[in-house]
Amino acid sequence: MASKFFSEMNLRFLLYKVFDVASLTRYDTYKEYDGKILDMVLKAAMELAEGLLWPNFQEMDKNPPELVEDQIKVHPSVKQFLKECGEGGWIGTGIPFEWEDSNFPR
Repeated sequence: MASKFFSEMNLRFLLYKVFDVASLTRYDTYKEYDGKILDMVLKAAMELAEGLLWPNFQEMDKNPPELVEDQIKVHPSVKQFLKECGEGGWIGTGIPFEWEDSNFPR
């Protein structure tokens, strides 16, 4: 198995050169973002993927989710991954800043 599961150089090329992700900052939803924040988000996503997803990919592929009675059973690492996503603010990131209150904490 390869030591890396993606190329950071290729990912950055696609995001910044091909898809011009920085151009999103011209829209109201992303106006508070800049290149530094985009890089921080990318770095955090890569760390999450390398730390929690990559180590479990093969085992998860060999043991896919299954429906057992009325419940879906998934690999145990999914729980930790979702916990980290929640703690890192990855879940619910589409909620507008103006909706931020006790019901939608960031």
